[in-house]
Amino acid sequence: TSMDRQPAGDAGLEVPKPSVRYDKKVMDFAVKLFQKAFPSDDTSNYIISPIMVQSLLSYLFDGASNATRLEMESVLQLNMNDLHDIERALTPQADQEPITKNKLDSASQIFKSTTFELLPAFRDSLKSNHVPLSEMDFSNPRLASETINNWAREKTRQRIQEVVDEKSIDPQTKLFLMNALYFNGTWLNKFPKTERGAFYVSGQPPIRSSVNMMFLTKELRNGNTRSDDSAHGMTWIELPYDGDRMSMILFLPNEQFQL
Repeated sequence: TSMDRQPAGDAGLEVPKPSVRYDKKVMDFAVKLFQKAFPSDDTSNYIISPIMVQSLLSYLFDGASNATRLEMESVLQLNMNDLHDIERALTPQADQEPITKNKLDSASQIFKSTTFELLPAFRDSLKSNHVPLSEMDFSNPRLASETINNWAREKTRQRIQEVVDEKSIDPQTKLFLMNALYFNGTWLNKFPKTERGAFYVSGQPPIRSSVNMMFLTKELRNGNTRSDDSAHGMTWIELPYDGDRMSMILFLPNEQFQL
């Protein structure tokens, strides 16, 4: 673990101060990203993986000028040790026997325009950090979009068919950064039944829909973000996957429609 030093009062000694764990940095960035990325139309659904955004952008540190790098580091917060820890957490170790049937894959890719060259030090940094780099002719939007979409289809096992179209490719693009996360898991506690139930969407009056819902009676890890009965808090429950090393955590506002 990397350590910083801080004065120890009047004694004038220095004692080791543990560096901030990467999970705290990831959570801080995630909250800020969710706040910024929230759609202006609050009726829309959206999905985002903050850690993938944070880690991929952090690999650009070595290609930035000093001023830009300092600004990126203050926002992204991750250092190379953090990035290696995250990579290890997302990559199954060859010397470990699989204890579950869960499948977790992550992949990153940078497409670079053929119109300029990267500094050798930056290119070496990407190579040493296992970030694939490929040349791309963005002046050919049709070919560029096909290449990008083919990469997405391959890395997500055909789950994501298209991320860009020909019209969304800017011929002046210099770098196009991509990453993908694929997960296929089995619940530790399987849901024994599925029945139709009422689901409400905010509105005046609230809109009621009938949807399929999974039912399970089980004591699970749960809690609340507030110790009082405040409507501003959230109730959470953790649904572990097989092996109990990964889980899905669901949050619901204490007061309906106040998320």
